Amino acid sequence: MGETFSSCLCVNNETNVDIEGVTLRVEVQTTNSKVLVAELGGRDFKLAVGDSLECIAEHEVKELGPHVMACIVSYHLPSSYRHAVGAGEVSNEANFRKFYKFAVCVASSGLERFDLKMLR
Repeated sequence: MGETFSSCLCVNNETNVDIEGVTLRVEVQTTNSKVLVAELGGRDFKLAVGDSLECIAEHEVKELGPHVMACIVSYHLPSSYRHAVGAGEVSNEANFRKFYKFAVCVASSGLERFDLKMLR
């Protein structure tokens, strides 16, 4: 414990239109806590075609056991790309989440070790 978990995160605009209002929110959750690690972009942030939003998220590890890094991306589609939300509703807002699970344990050498695997 006391080590820093670091992760390089990248949100790419692989569409053929500019995307507005792009937000990346990164949280690390354990059995005892939930910590906001990074929040980038925002209401006025625009991601042009082919551009990316990148950051290095760091979190000081304070406990052993399972951890989950949650990455939440929100954005606004252009009006020509509206999609049906349900029950006749239409929205320009879209979002997705990715979860990465890692365990912090003490190795036989006495040093902390991170095991990372992606949750689907």
